[in-house]
Amino acid sequence: MRTFGLRLQLTVAAAIAIAALSAPAGAQANSGPVASNAYIIFHGLDWAWASPCNVGPSSCSSINLAGGGGGWSFATAAEWADRPSETDFLRADGNAAAGDLKYACASGWFDLLYSSCDYEGDGGPVASGPSNGSTDGYAETWLVRESVVTTPEPSSIALLGTGLIGLVPMSRRKRK
Repeated sequence: MRTFGLRLQLTVAAAIAIAALSAPAGAQANSGPVASNAYIIFHGLDWAWASPCNVGPSSCSSINLAGGGGGWSFATAAEWADRPSETDFLRADGNAAAGDLKYACASGWFDLLYSSCDYEGDGGPVASGPSNGSTDGYAETWLVRESVVTTPEPSSIALLGTGLIGLVPMSRRKRK
């Protein structure tokens, strides 16, 4: 009986060790869709500051485009020509801070090594990626996607009230 318990403990310990060693070395800090305070909307597009590294041959990390809930990509040349400035990422409710400033930073959803962005406020060079040729010699990476505007559903009370208001003319017709 004692041998069976020891074998079970060793088997469980070995399974945990194998699982830990086979896990990806660099996984994003966050999963699921990018938080709404971690990206900006600029000229009808969502822009995410995806990494404090570039995406070129001398990159200090790797970008996972499947992170962030999907739909994110490197900007096209046209999108890149109409990109936001670094200061456009400043937000009162931003999820990252640089001194007293708060800004949007989504690297925790895309970068396989870092979960921070290097906000300098100096408008320095930023890389978008392979689709527009800006892949090397830059310090940061931004991603873009079509902006998803959510329309809130009407509340149940408002919907019920509208229905009741619609019944008033019908009751008046029946009286006549």
